[in-house]
Amino acid sequence: MLIQVDIRRAICACLSTALLVLATAATEAALVSPSAQKRTLATFAEASSDTIAPAIDNDADASADFNPYLGDIESNASVGSPAPADAHGRATQSSSILPTMIDCSGTTEASILTQFVFVPEGTRQSYADATADSTCEVNFTVDEMSDWQLSGLLTSDFSGSTAGVMLRIDGGATLFSAEADFDNNLDFVPFDVTQTLLPGNVYILTLSSSSVASGDGGEFEEEFTVNTGGAYNGQLSLVPEPTTLALLALLLPFHARRRR
Repeated sequence: MLIQVDIRRAICACLSTALLVLATAATEAALVSPSAQKRTLATFAEASSDTIAPAIDNDADASADFNPYLGDIESNASVGSPAPADAHGRATQSSSILPTMIDCSGTTEASILTQFVFVPEGTRQSYADATADSTCEVNFTVDEMSDWQLSGLLTSDFSGSTAGVMLRIDGGATLFSAEADFDNNLDFVPFDVTQTLLPGNVYILTLSSSSVASGDGGEFEEEFTVNTGGAYNGQLSLVPEPTTLALLALLLPFHARRRR
């Protein structure tokens, strides 16, 4: 009896391994082959007044290769009395390029504070500008005709910030695009589409966010502030073929037996 049980377990283990190999091979049959990438961050901040020279700060970062990229930069500028001003910009990104998936997420923030003050000599006014940009762009091909799901979320939480997604053929048609823009009452934009991609085409996937804040302490605004931000979170992933799903379903009972 023990020998029969061991034989059954051995057969289950062999079948499970074989099915897993077949399922994995089927899942990875249509691979992404990246040909170019532009994953960049940029920030800028400037603060000044009518009596103080501008304070300026800027920063930038970019992925040098196709490895996973994680970036977080910021710029800050400020001037003091009699008319203080502050500017702040920040941009982040986390992205990876895998054989069956391109995953990108990022944020941008821009904020300013300016003042209009009365002093014995008269009035003093300050100015500030801040920008932040985060872009994830990947050029790629696929090795066979296959279905790919593009899904995620775009947000724009105040005027001056936008976020967008676009999938297009290099030199050809745009397959899908969407944008979050607070000024157009599009502050929360989910997306979920499936596209059939073909070998021979170069596809370009772009996700990005941009935030801009600027202003001055005007006569009717003794203190003027702006805080704005945008974000994107998107994933392009291979849709498994029905045969792949069937193979994975067959694995479940064998896996359950092995666990017992």
